[in-house]
Amino acid sequence: MSQEERPEPLDTLPRDLREHLEMEESDEEQDNFQDASGDVPDENMDLQMALADCEMAIKRFFNNDLESAMGIMKSRSSSSIYHSLGVSIFEFIPAVLTLDSAQVGRAIQSLKTTVQLCNQHRRSYTIMQTIGTMITKPNYSTMTDLEAHAELCFAESMLLQAALSVIEGEDIAAFLRATMKIKNSYNTYNVTLLVRRECSRILEKKTWESLESRQHFHSGVRLGLATFNIMIALLPARIITLLEYVGYSGDKEAGLAELQTGAREPGLRGVLCEIVSLGIQLVVSHFAGATPNFHQCREIIDAQLKVYPEGVWFLLFEGRLELLRGRCALAAATYRRVAETRHLWPQLRHLCYWELMWASAAAPLYRQKIAGKSLPMEKWVTKRCARYSAQGGRLMMPAMELLCLWNMMSALAADVPTLQSLLKKIDIASELLDREERLWPSALLADNRALIFYLRGCCLSALGMQLLAIQQFDKVVGLKNTIKSDTFLVPYAMYEAATCHYNLGEVDRAVRMWQDARKGYSNYSLESRLQFRLHSKLEMAQSNAQGQADMSLSAMSRTSSSLKLASKR
Repeated sequence: MSQEERPEPLDTLPRDLREHLEMEESDEEQDNFQDASGDVPDENMDLQMALADCEMAIKRFFNNDLESAMGIMKSRSSSSIYHSLGVSIFEFIPAVLTLDSAQVGRAIQSLKTTVQLCNQHRRSYTIMQTIGTMITKPNYSTMTDLEAHAELCFAESMLLQAALSVIEGEDIAAFLRATMKIKNSYNTYNVTLLVRRECSRILEKKTWESLESRQHFHSGVRLGLATFNIMIALLPARIITLLEYVGYSGDKEAGLAELQTGAREPGLRGVLCEIVSLGIQLVVSHFAGATPNFHQCREIIDAQLKVYPEGVWFLLFEGRLELLRGRCALAAATYRRVAETRHLWPQLRHLCYWELMWASAAAPLYRQKIAGKSLPMEKWVTKRCARYSAQGGRLMMPAMELLCLWNMMSALAADVPTLQSLLKKIDIASELLDREERLWPSALLADNRALIFYLRGCCLSALGMQLLAIQQFDKVVGLKNTIKSDTFLVPYAMYEAATCHYNLGEVDRAVRMWQDARKGYSNYSLESRLQFRLHSKLEMAQSNAQGQADMSLSAMSRTSSSLKLASKR
């Protein structure tokens, strides 16, 4: 069947959603099908030398020699797909760290250049340009090493472009704008090369020019496959529903297993598998409300710090690990050590200061919108600035509110004295509100009272006082008809109350409440942040229920076997 005859899944979407995807698809065609400027690269370029350069650059990068690593990548970025991809990654990292519009633009342009260079070596692209159709089953046995790696670098470039589209905003529109880029990258992994069975065919049928080339390719396979599985599996259900229209889904556990395997095997991207694994465990999973695997993270960090004793990336993750385990003093010491590193990217130093703020539990009193982006957290901060003015230059426990919204209370669970101190501060703030009620805008009294109930509930929950916490969250829900501005507190309180019920063993009730919070509320501040956490909790409940069912079946089977054996005797 030709490409024109295939049914388009986008036709079944609502028009407003379809327009986002169709617009992005047309943009992507412009990105993919224009020729790169400059001379056509030498087809006989030494791929092995490029891979060796990348290995050297990676070692220097993780040894904090960023300038030298960048110099290696720039030296042949106009002709080598790997050197070009390396330069793009050096543009991508500060873009992610700063969200600066100019830096994001440079990263996107660099990735477009890499895509164009890859297209000059991709067999499927060449055939498509020649006969106007995409092949679905390339002849792996005749594919050159360079053609195989060009497909791999193309897919990675498209994935990075999609990530840049997502980080520009946490709303549904941002995910839609990224969908077509993800689809193009996924199709490269899935249709032509990197689904596991297809990868096996390439590795088995293709005659590789060198063992190193095969190992580096396989390393990239595992990293790409793992990243897709984890990214998609962590998305909220409403977004996954949209992604299913373009034909893919994810499996978090399979992705994490691929990362572990990729880290153990030789290959260019082995250390990157470990970086992604740490990022998923210590940043993304925590953000989504899941519990990181601290033991596995500790093993990875210890092993890599033996190789890179002063490597700031692994030190940053060490600080993050200690912070999430409630060891704030150790975390702060590690972040200060990183911040004092010479020749450090300023963005990484700023990241250290950001994490130091959480380790110290302080928050700035004055805030402003930065970088010109309409990020959900910036919108929330802007609203809080307006509230600050409306309430005569005061806010209701802003530092404590940030701790809860960033899911940091779980990190303080091991620090009982600090939690007890916070609980006393909440009680003082509540008494002050009651005593000075006339000094606060009457229209916002319900909002401030609901916030106090929510903060007290989060603190009690972290202390293990689940029943008392539920009472506070129920008070928040009881004020839903009188809350004027902070409507996000109601679904957030329902999420926290359901988590308390789950911890008490009331699984069915917790699942119903999580589903009610997910489906019954919309268009509130920081919505996608909560949707991630709800999705994570529901997945956890489903996985635990399946595990218990399997154990019950196993126990019944053993009992049946014992009875049969007894009857025979």
